[in-house]
Amino acid sequence: MKQKTTSMLAALLLLWSGTSLAEFNISELSEKQATKRRKAFTDWVTPDTAQETYERYERKGQFPIYHESSEQGERRIYEDNPDSFSFQIWSIYGEKGFCKKDSELRRKGYVLLTASKYTNKKGHTLYRGIWVSEDVEKRMERVIRRYGISKAYISADHVPK
Repeated sequence: MKQKTTSMLAALLLLWSGTSLAEFNISELSEKQATKRRKAFTDWVTPDTAQETYERYERKGQFPIYHESSEQGERRIYEDNPDSFSFQIWSIYGEKGFCKKDSELRRKGYVLLTASKYTNKKGHTLYRGIWVSEDVEKRMERVIRRYGISKAYISADHVPK
């Protein structure tokens, strides 16, 4: 009886962990800090001028903590990067490609900080993510919370749609 109960518990645990823990959550934006975010966002820029805008902020010692897109173009919120820690910014079409990039960056010591998605008129979904080195994850979580931005999350066992 003890072995049967143990086997049932192990099977239930396996079933639960296989279905409940596989998650993909993009960042959520709190309405309470909407005004603060609105003031912090850069102006909307076209994809052609986005790199130039990024380089201008980088020269000031800043890095993007959130990035979003719309029919108007794209815009970001920047914060100071006094320690010049390592980060990665990626824009990828499709959940599968985005999850693959997350897995690759995890192996290199990065964690997903924020993510957003945008579906264009053709029905293609663009995911934008910002990854930071593991050593600054907790500090950067506090920074994004000040703007009412939740941390994005992709579980290691998430299977993209």
